[in-house]
Amino acid sequence: MDHTKIWKVVLAELEIDTDSSHHKTIFKHSESLSFKDGVFEFSVPTDYTKGIVETKYFTKIQEIISRVASEQVALKTHIKAPIDKRVNNMNDFSDTPMFKNVNTPIVAKSEGLYPQFTFDKYIVGSHNRLAHAVAMAITENPGKAYNPFFLYSQVGLGKTHLVQAIGNQIKFKFPELRVVYTSGEQFVNELLEAIRGATNRGKVFRDKYRSADVLIIDDVQFLAGKEATQEEFFNTFNTLHMAKKQIILTSDRPPREIKKLEDRLTSRFAAGMMADIGETDIETRIAILQSKNEQMAVDADPDVIERISEYIDTNIRELEGSFLQVITAARASGKGISKELVDEVLKGIKQERTSTTSVNDIVRAVSTYYDIKISEIKGKKRQKHIARARQVCMYMLRDITKTPYETIGDILGGRDHSTVIHGVNKIETETVNNDMLKTEIKSIEKNLSFVD
Repeated sequence: MDHTKIWKVVLAELEIDTDSSHHKTIFKHSESLSFKDGVFEFSVPTDYTKGIVETKYFTKIQEIISRVASEQVALKTHIKAPIDKRVNNMNDFSDTPMFKNVNTPIVAKSEGLYPQFTFDKYIVGSHNRLAHAVAMAITENPGKAYNPFFLYSQVGLGKTHLVQAIGNQIKFKFPELRVVYTSGEQFVNELLEAIRGATNRGKVFRDKYRSADVLIIDDVQFLAGKEATQEEFFNTFNTLHMAKKQIILTSDRPPREIKKLEDRLTSRFAAGMMADIGETDIETRIAILQSKNEQMAVDADPDVIERISEYIDTNIRELEGSFLQVITAARASGKGISKELVDEVLKGIKQERTSTTSVNDIVRAVSTYYDIKISEIKGKKRQKHIARARQVCMYMLRDITKTPYETIGDILGGRDHSTVIHGVNKIETETVNNDMLKTEIKSIEKNLSFVD
């Protein structure tokens, strides 16, 4: 196989397994150079990245290449600085004026954007069509169309990719605008550092966020319950919104379902455009894997891609991870990538994940999500929100662990098995048409040990 194709596979696998910020900074300017006599040579841009690659990623890269090439390989790393395309060739300017009027566009410094997240790599389907349309409209007229934009979905369905694509597209079309992307957790940590630090740290913090033309906060639910953080964000939000700067927020649930979020923030989040990303349909999952198939130069047959898409219906991250596991199993065993191999690999994974999930894990996850004490879920209280959480717990215990109805009744405070059957059936029936309930259950599942 050509060394450039092998390197594409390496980068694709590392992108799945590696923290996105590391992937951006360490491998952005890497390049394959040659593959000859069992030695694979590649380059990175600096001594610093060379040190990180050789200490942290060398073994992983060697393992991937050896597997793809079906032989044990040695690696050799070179340093090759990327060409700065902004520097023109040196010409003889002896006959030209010393000063010349040049209309150089002003390029504003932006923070937190990852260049790999673009619209052309974002697969659009029925589950995200509205969110994508809103995102595209924002890039045409930031700050004026759909402001603020609140995007929510369960984990792994592409929220971060979409809002990053908005930021990257705005930077391409309006280079003079300053785009700031951060996570809710990072915003909180930076504020704490500003409070504890020197007297000017607060000003630096406020200048960073309040001077943004486009502010993107990912996982804004992380601000909930933190009074000082919510106060600072409220003021930042107002400053930007009044100046008609674009604000984009993501969360794992709608604003009014974020517990311990102040009403004044909830109302502001809900005042703009809200869109959700639902579960992917099978056509979209197939399109995603076809794109990954081309990117990794795997050439898996369409029926194999379809079979994987039938197995994994939870989130895109797990879908791509399962695709990689099938490919890895095929190369390790020397077998071709077939539907039979997909069945063998993915059935085993599902059984292993289910077996590692205990009933206590599920009860704790339900308790945490609904912010209800375990003692209340197991107790006698019949308030609507407690009864609802209890029925969801019954449904998940039955669906995931296949625990008998009588045992579930014993676990949840000694309830009769007929009560459990009623609760399971009620939730099962509602999930058919209630997208919000399905989102709640998927959000709970993400905290369980078998969910990535």
